[in-house]
Amino acid sequence: MADNFYGVKPSQSHLIHDATRAEDNIEVRYHTPVRNITEIEKVFEDLELPPLEDMKHSAPQCSSMIPSLPSWEAEELFKNLGYSLDPNCTANKSKWWYRTYDGSCNWLKLGDSNEGQIGMAKSRDFQQYSYADGISEPRKGPNPRAVSNTFFKREKKIYYEHTPLLLGLIEFIVHDSTYSMDSSDEIIEATMPDDEEVFDKNVTFKVPRTKAVAGTGDSASNPREKVNMASAWLEISSLYGSTEEVGRALRSFQGGKLLTQELETGGASRPASYLPFNNMNVPMRGVPNRDPTALFAGGDPRTNEDWLLLGVHTLILREHNRLCDILAKQHPEYDDEQLYQTVRLLMSAKYTLIANAYQTCYWNDGMPWPRDDGFPLYRQMYGKSVFEINPMITYPWPLVTKGEKPMVVSTEMAVVYRFHDLIINQLPIKDASNTTLWNQSVFETGFNAQGFIDTGLENILRGMVNTHIPNFKSGVDEVFRSSNKYRAAPFDVATWSIVHEREQGLPTYNTYFRAYNLQDPKVIVKVPRTFEEFSSDPDKVAKLKSLYNSPDDVDLVVGVQLDEACFPGTTVPRSALIISLFSLFGMAHSDRFSIGFAVTRCLLIDKPWNCHPSNALEDILWKPRPTDKYPNMRWLDSFWLNELDFPNHDSNLLWRLVTENSEIDCLQRDPLFPADPKTNPVLCSLPSTPRWKIASTALLLAFEIALLYVKVYWMEILGMITVAMLPLFIRLIKRRLHWKLINAPPVSWGLQLVGKALTFQNDSKVDLLEGSIDSGIAS
Repeated sequence: MADNFYGVKPSQSHLIHDATRAEDNIEVRYHTPVRNITEIEKVFEDLELPPLEDMKHSAPQCSSMIPSLPSWEAEELFKNLGYSLDPNCTANKSKWWYRTYDGSCNWLKLGDSNEGQIGMAKSRDFQQYSYADGISEPRKGPNPRAVSNTFFKREKKIYYEHTPLLLGLIEFIVHDSTYSMDSSDEIIEATMPDDEEVFDKNVTFKVPRTKAVAGTGDSASNPREKVNMASAWLEISSLYGSTEEVGRALRSFQGGKLLTQELETGGASRPASYLPFNNMNVPMRGVPNRDPTALFAGGDPRTNEDWLLLGVHTLILREHNRLCDILAKQHPEYDDEQLYQTVRLLMSAKYTLIANAYQTCYWNDGMPWPRDDGFPLYRQMYGKSVFEINPMITYPWPLVTKGEKPMVVSTEMAVVYRFHDLIINQLPIKDASNTTLWNQSVFETGFNAQGFIDTGLENILRGMVNTHIPNFKSGVDEVFRSSNKYRAAPFDVATWSIVHEREQGLPTYNTYFRAYNLQDPKVIVKVPRTFEEFSSDPDKVAKLKSLYNSPDDVDLVVGVQLDEACFPGTTVPRSALIISLFSLFGMAHSDRFSIGFAVTRCLLIDKPWNCHPSNALEDILWKPRPTDKYPNMRWLDSFWLNELDFPNHDSNLLWRLVTENSEIDCLQRDPLFPADPKTNPVLCSLPSTPRWKIASTALLLAFEIALLYVKVYWMEILGMITVAMLPLFIRLIKRRLHWKLINAPPVSWGLQLVGKALTFQNDSKVDLLEGSIDSGIAS
């Protein structure tokens, strides 16, 4: 029987298990690239390799392509997980080597491999169900339009901080991880309050109820659940789709690339790629009586909702195809499927890093050091230092695992993480000289694909990075709060949020944060006992009292809107960050294909001299560097580390996304903030990374690796230190003893006890007196 690639023979149970599984037969090819070593790789070159005899269980080198492995090989790769694997995932290697479209088999645990899968119920942060009848009836509350009029109107004084590019990015992230389908036969009506000033009193909002998971909502032990029609991982399903049918419809099947249409548009000097029109008839949300083939085709039905979203979507589409060209040159042996699936993983890694960089735009000096390693938020939340929480973590990470399941998008996050305050009314359309051509109504850009093409991506992007958007707590623009014609019906985005919170049985503000505080975080959210504790504004307090019976009745989105305390070290309201950005971070680190786990695979699970990647992302990041003695040796590939901007802690990725995929050559260093000559200058090229930064990155990485090894192997290290220090300790004792001897009573110093014993026994006074005279004490 052949050994597996770890050199371990499968057990009898493995053999029985394997006989029931199908094997994939994708051809494997081996790649041996040759590249220069960068500074960060030198961290690993100094590692002392184990003697060859200690690696007698190592097998021949694995190829860089996905091997045709039986199921027990997958179990060897994932044996560190500590739980039984689902054979539905391990029997078909494409389900664990690459991402699935529907999100299944990301979590490989037997019986739970559908976590994060499309069509499953959204999780709940603390398993709270607040239905009026405890089963499915929407929670009661004051008139939702009255609540919107009171707490969500645009404020008279607005603070601006970020660019509209941030809004487009947030929208894309939300659409990537959550999509709630409307029920076809359940409508909730919201009437106008007596003091309504915009709509006629006889107008009624008709809010479709969220589609329920089939078979739920029939008893208190089986309450109504909300179905998620997007895979719940940060994997760019907005681009690729959440079903195989949609995913395949969007592919060109040439060189791994996605379908595009090549157009020469306004603001550009040459043809460039745009999303294809929906001639393939993938599900797209539109407006009545409009030709669906006039819309762009994308992975998410909301692709065409506005030009801010389409701007980000188009950049990410072009980035996928750009990386396909790069990977095809590095791996000419890759076929279309291998290129497409590998770039999908690279794109989700880059996308997660961009999302992390987006979070850091809210940090301030109060965030714990280091602020750019991706983990300061968790250090702040739990009051831990870099010694306790840092990037040297293994999958699955306990802090993002709840009830032995991964953290995925929750029902609460899907409702709260909308940030409607940031929405703007108009967007300037600018030409190459930064002249405003016209101010475009953002509302009118909805479902207007041809207008997007006629205007041109470059002209739209220039406006997206050259103006401001309101900050948190600014209220919702009236165009989106009091619309007469969104999708051909009256609409208020804030009323929709309030209705959906209640019909989905979400907890109220106080109920939610009581449960949160029981988790024992360092950052506690005060649960208001009186209406006065919700706000320092007497007018808002009076309105709370007029609408709600008690503080415990205040809706979750209302309490978040009124929250005046920022999360420590940030400019984000405390409650909003906990439900949204904190959950977003947790989702990224629950992902088996996380870039964080990929770069540590052959440090923490395997070792560089015996490295066995468990997915295509790890395989591409850990470049084979075989030797005769260590055929499975790999180092991190400097090319992909630079492509993912590791030396600069991901800070340049958004700048590069825009400049590498459009004709915009000059852009402020951080496009999420308006340009400023001193703090955010416009750059036409990125400066080279300073040597001190490269050195500091390498040192920090080495420090974190050393810290991890101390935590894991502390007993062995303690033993090594003890053995090494023992001779020094003995010498110290001997020297100390020598010091004590020479400072002891001089009568004993210099006397040879051996040979003097009899003399001392016969006449001890003579010997003592002799020693005293010799030392000068006695005369």
